[in-house]
Formats: sequence, C-alpha cells, structure tokens
Amino acid sequence: MKAMGGGGQCGQLMRQMDWTKTPLGPITSWSQTLLTMSSLVMSSMHPMALWWKTDPVLIYNDGYSALIGDRHPSALGGPARKYWAELFPQFDSILEGVFKGESVYTEDGTLIVARYGYTEALLISGVSNP
Repeated sequence: MKAMGGGGQCGQLMRQMDWTKTPLGPITSWSQTLLTMSSLVMSSMHPMALWWKTDPVLIYNDGYSALIGDRHPSALGGPARKYWAELFPQFDSILEGVFKGESVYTEDGTLIVARYGYTEALLISGVSNP
C-alpha cells in the first residue's frame, strides 16, 4: 500500500488490514480521492478521522485513536455507526446534510461520549465541511 506510507501505529494497521472484508473493498479498487484523503489523515499530527461513504467507515490516525479510546484498534475500518453509536442521534441530521453537499460548521460544542468505561464530555471547536 504505497499510497499510505507512514502513519504510525494506525498507518501500520491500515496496511495490514484485509479491506476486502469492509464496505470499502480492496485498496486496489479505492478511488484516488479516498487514497489521497486516507494518506492525509495518516500523515497528520492532529487527531483526524475520515468517515467515508453514506454508512461511514472509520479511517483515523494515531492522534484520533486516543479520542476513540478503548474502541481502538477494532474501530479502524469499522462502521462509525457502531463505534460511535451514542453520537448518531446528534450526527444523523448533520450527515444527511453533508451527503447532500451542505456545509457544516460548529464554532464550539460538546459531545458526550462513552470511552474507557465511563461517560465524558469532549469539547469541539471549528468543525466544518466547507
């Protein structure tokens, strides 16, 4: 998987994963856009995740693995709806708009998530889909 070199632990997991068992299919069938975006996520020092397709598949980097908590590493390449089930009541309408091409921006917000066995608030700012 030359298109996704580096990326720390998550990059290594991405290269070892059998993508044929995911909705994304074999990497050889991935679009150039998906390859480019995945490489961007893997190479970033900032926590980043890519939710790909209308029933999103999670691709994320090492920084994001701390945010997803004990769901890592099984969440990598898995369905976002399964691994972030508590977020979908808030995200369903947002995702619906995004898939219609609408922009989304959140100046400051809070997400209530369950990770590492307890519930906590994650503060978010500047989330956008230009």
